[in-house]
Amino acid sequence: MDPTVPDPPAGESAPRPSKGRVNEAPPRFPEWPFHALACFVRRLTHIVVFFPILRFLNPLYVHGRENIDSEPGPYIFVANHSSHFDTPALMRAMPSEIRHRMTAAAAADYFFTSWIRGFIACLVCNAFPFPRKGRGGIDRARWLLDNGWHIMLYPEGTRSLDGTIKPFRPGVGVIAVESGATVVPVALLGMRRVLPKGRPLPRRASVELRIGPPMRFASTDDPIAVTRLIEETVRALAAPDGIELARGRVRKR
Repeated sequence: MDPTVPDPPAGESAPRPSKGRVNEAPPRFPEWPFHALACFVRRLTHIVVFFPILRFLNPLYVHGRENIDSEPGPYIFVANHSSHFDTPALMRAMPSEIRHRMTAAAAADYFFTSWIRGFIACLVCNAFPFPRKGRGGIDRARWLLDNGWHIMLYPEGTRSLDGTIKPFRPGVGVIAVESGATVVPVALLGMRRVLPKGRPLPRRASVELRIGPPMRFASTDDPIAVTRLIEETVRALAAPDGIELARGRVRKR
């Protein structure tokens, strides 16, 4: 494992690296959020401040969390996107051994053009910059997966204004095929009520998260077809009957 990436805490096992060689971190990639001190501060912030506030503001009902127990990591969590609260909700839904090694793709031209936004995103959500064009974000995602981190992707590329799911960009299929990591489709419901695009402060509302069965793809699969299949699965999860795909017990977080 790359020496710049901290080992998991005692009692926690790191997910297996995705297939492929562990490379050096891509250029212009902030590595400090993955160091032990930053990870400790992030966990403390979640436990003491962030998650208690979110539990009061946004009770979260989780379906199908046992689906992530059937396949080894690292995981690529692929979700629809309508709010800046999507990432905290997804992190809240995970067991601690997964949450502590999760990182989120964040738009490089929004979060990382301001050092304050970038710092908060990295510290609280363990975000990494994902450019909207080119291979920069794909290479960074591959590096994280190769080092045993789980990543969160929002392939629509931006938050939905009306809550409908927009077409997925093909980068998610490229990452899934090249890494061989386990793809976990996720539908986030009700997040637009909490903090829609353009609203400065969140409002109180219950939200729902549906986790679908994991998906694996071969290196010979067509990334465009893979992207289409992942998109169809997320759309099905988000549909009224999508809870049948998620299955499992409902947990309140």
